[in-house]
Amino acid sequence: MADTIVAPATPPGISALAMVRLSGPRAVEMVAELSGLSRKEFEDRHARLVELRDQEGELIDQAMVTVYLGPRSYTGEDLVEITLHGNPLLVELVVEECIARGARLAEPGEFTRRALLRGKLSPDQVEALGQVITARTRHGLRLARRNLAGKLGEKLSQIRQELVETLAAVEVVFDYPGEAADVSYQEGETLADEPELLGERIERLIGLIQPLVEDYPRLSALSREPRVVIWGAPNAGKSSLFNALLGRERALVSPAPGTTRDYLEAPLELAGLRLSVVDTAGIREQAGEEVEEKGIRLAEKQLGEADLILAILERGEPASLPPIPVEEGQAVIYVATKVDLMEKVPQGEGSSPEAPLATSSLTGLGIEELRQRIARHFTSEVGEDRLLVSRRQYESLRRALAALEQAREGLRRGVEPDLVALDLRAALEEVSGLLELPGASEAVIAEMLRGFCVGK
Repeated sequence: MADTIVAPATPPGISALAMVRLSGPRAVEMVAELSGLSRKEFEDRHARLVELRDQEGELIDQAMVTVYLGPRSYTGEDLVEITLHGNPLLVELVVEECIARGARLAEPGEFTRRALLRGKLSPDQVEALGQVITARTRHGLRLARRNLAGKLGEKLSQIRQELVETLAAVEVVFDYPGEAADVSYQEGETLADEPELLGERIERLIGLIQPLVEDYPRLSALSREPRVVIWGAPNAGKSSLFNALLGRERALVSPAPGTTRDYLEAPLELAGLRLSVVDTAGIREQAGEEVEEKGIRLAEKQLGEADLILAILERGEPASLPPIPVEEGQAVIYVATKVDLMEKVPQGEGSSPEAPLATSSLTGLGIEELRQRIARHFTSEVGEDRLLVSRRQYESLRRALAALEQAREGLRRGVEPDLVALDLRAALEEVSGLLELPGASEAVIAEMLRGFCVGK
């Protein structure tokens, strides 16, 4: 990290202001050269109005320059932020002048990478920063800010500490069985009561990790635009329901089956939550034409990308619903359509085909209730105790959970303590890998920084 890097810190395009960032040992020196001032004239954490000139002395722009001397900076090294007028050409000229003076164009996420390697940010905070930048909903942003404040790191540290204590106690039992009664988990607890006490500790660890794993599919959808896919047979009322949910006519509706050949997608705002609602082609075993078959394949592809599926039962009849290949993490709300044509209206909440949520796109019955039900699915129980994990963190925690469940099963079968210790150590390694940078491979760091721009 001996070189100095430079990059635009704002998106390309015309705007009121734009920013260029530099970080490295010559960052302050370079901006001093650009402005014709000495390095000493730039105070730490003070903004200064300067004129930036190229190597021929021609004025580039008036700019505000703020210097952050290391280690009290974002990257832990000297950092400079240059605020210009928001013309992309001005940004390009400043970046070119910095490169001409020896700077190197930063790679995506390299500023944050330097902060990580210098210990200014922990691995969990780096991933939280990515979540803050990419959040597409208010709820997702709230969850990401909570992680950036260190809440997830605190939870992971707690899990790791309890794993360390439990593993240490188990290994004492294996290596020094005569001293087991003298080793305690907590005040008043000894291994003389093992394996019952050990089983309780493993159950507690499972209880700490399980919510993080189980919440991932629903909470991760909040960091982007959740996808709600409408699924059902031809002429079951899918397109009419699609229009009713949107409150406008977006899809063509016809009494003839198979009207929808392609899928239609439209945004929907519900209780501060922005969703993508997708209307798909009707599903049936014997498609009429080649174009209908292609529409069915597209519908199946959309279903695989869904966070929530609206399964359509025409007039509440379960037999009208085609099979739904639900994948892990997907949820289903069962919706009865055309209930205005039924003598007895279903009274369910949509939890099963036998208890569908009753709707009528013609009269509006149940449409608002369905909207609320969709919003509740994504936003309910997003309290202070709920934490969003990244895909990488989810996979590690899922493996840790599997190891703990295997340890629990081993205890029930009466296996030797050393075999239980192996499972506990596997869980500890997974959790520790989320908190510690030493030993992390380039691939792991690249995954953490995936999606970052060059100026971040």
